Amino acid sequence: MGLDGVELIMAFEEEFDIKISDAEASKLLTPRQVTELIAKKLNVPIVNHEKYLFHEKFNVFRRFLIHELGIKRQEIKPNALMADLLQNNLPKKWTKISNF
Repeated sequence: MGLDGVELIMAFEEEFDIKISDAEASKLLTPRQVTELIAKKLNVPIVNHEKYLFHEKFNVFRRFLIHELGIKRQEIKPNALMADLLQNNLPKKWTKISNF
């Protein structure tokens, strides 16, 4: 680990009032690993990033379905079948979706 890495570790220790051993520091290769280690030391639950990303993408797709295809918001749920949502003019709607 270079000087920059050592300074980062020291900054994390100071900011969060924790101790990171040399062995732990040597395994920190990604921001996610740093986040997970700090969360573990602070006994803070780790956010499920995959779940967050799913919700973010779902919301983008839902906005598309509402604005481009005129589907009512309350009809669009994560487990809704696309065939049910796209009941009328299916080929044209699928074309719009594939271009999305």
